[in-house]
Amino acid sequence: TDIEDLRRLLLSIDGDGWINLRDRLIICLLFWCGLRVGSLVALRIDDVDLRNSLLRVRRAKGGDPQMVPLLPVVKMAFAEYIYQRPAVRTDALFPAASGFQSPQDVGVQDSGVRLMLKRRCKVAGIEAKNPHSLRHGLAMHLLNHLGADMSFISEILGHKDEKTTEKYYAHWKTDGLAKKYAKLIEDNGN
Repeated sequence: TDIEDLRRLLLSIDGDGWINLRDRLIICLLFWCGLRVGSLVALRIDDVDLRNSLLRVRRAKGGDPQMVPLLPVVKMAFAEYIYQRPAVRTDALFPAASGFQSPQDVGVQDSGVRLMLKRRCKVAGIEAKNPHSLRHGLAMHLLNHLGADMSFISEILGHKDEKTTEKYYAHWKTDGLAKKYAKLIEDNGN
């Protein structure tokens, strides 16, 4: 997922009903915070710390929670969403759109996020994305467009070992470098 696809995806979500606002926030969290879908659906309302611009992320693979910075775009999406979120009996950040009759409402599940993305991508007229492709999109954006180093990307993605990040993204760094080099040469008339 690149920035243009992300922009088209977010712009295609029309309206300010709670489900639209929920879906926008989900997409922002997956991309701008680089969350895994398992960590996203585990989020609770009190995991969001707007005062300090931090998000507490429970690691899907165990271990201590990770603190992820909240960018202004994510904070705005959260603020818009939280005031429209229905009053339900769950502290899950994202209640499911169905099941409000049950005594203990549950949050949206991994499969629900996947289906939502597929549906939203179709409306946006872009290739279907899965939650992990948004996480991947953040890494690629940081690496190839903002020049972030592997250790920074590793920290944002919550990889325990920088070698994991290098394993998946080192070849993309070379591709990005080659494109930047070719553009620089082309722009300078060589």
